[in-house]
Order: sequence, then structure tokens, then C-alpha cells
Amino acid sequence: FKCTQEIGHNCSVVGVPKTIDNDIPILDRSFGYKTACTEAVKAINSAYIEATSNMNCIGLVKLMGRHCGWIAMEATLAARHVDICILPEMDVSLPKLLMQALTLIKEKGHAVIVVAEGCGDTLIQSSGEKDAGGNKKL
Repeated sequence: FKCTQEIGHNCSVVGVPKTIDNDIPILDRSFGYKTACTEAVKAINSAYIEATSNMNCIGLVKLMGRHCGWIAMEATLAARHVDICILPEMDVSLPKLLMQALTLIKEKGHAVIVVAEGCGDTLIQSSGEKDAGGNKKL
């Protein structure tokens, strides 16, 4: 930008935020979000097929979403096969969650569970260690 000013050339600079988590308040959709949701639905559909192929099976799908569960939530609604969806924004009781999964197994013979990766902080306390990117290890 400084070089263009030195030669008298007008230049506009626009910053475009990019995150597939769709967690930027002023945007309806961020780049990559639609693709992430489309691929997540494919994973959920595969988990459903696996879970229903035998008795007492659970199809467990872990999706991206360290701090927000937009991808998990939208993919869950789009797939229509999900019995339990766990989002990082929720306070989850592990005993109640396990009881619900057991009830589903007894009643339906299978269950499909979707978990956003950030739920590790609400269900299991992290050690506080950080990865190479500076994020807490879950």
C-alpha cells in the first residue's frame, strides 16, 4: 500500500474475514461455511448407515467448531438423522447425556450423535496445554 502512495497510484484495500466457523457477528455466511456443512452432512449420513447396519450401534461424528457449533447445528438439521447434537455453547451433563444415548439404543437399536470439537472443554477439563497454533488442547 505504501508503494502505491509513493508513485501516486490510488489503491483501495479491503479486508475480508475468513473462517468456516461462521462466527463473525456482522456476516450472514463466511467463506467455506457452506462447503463445511455439505461435507458434514455426508459424514452424518455415513454414520447413520453404519449405526443402522447392526443392533446397538452408535454413529459418532466429531465436527469442527472449537468455540461455536454452527457447522454441527446446521449439518444436524440438514441430515435429519441425528439423535443427539452437542454444541460448545451448551452446558452438558455427562450422566444425562449417557442416559439419553442408552435410552435411544434400547428403544431404536441405534443412535447418531454429532459433537462439535469444542465440547471437550465442557465435558472434560483440559490440562491447559496449548497446541502449535496457540489453541488449548482439548
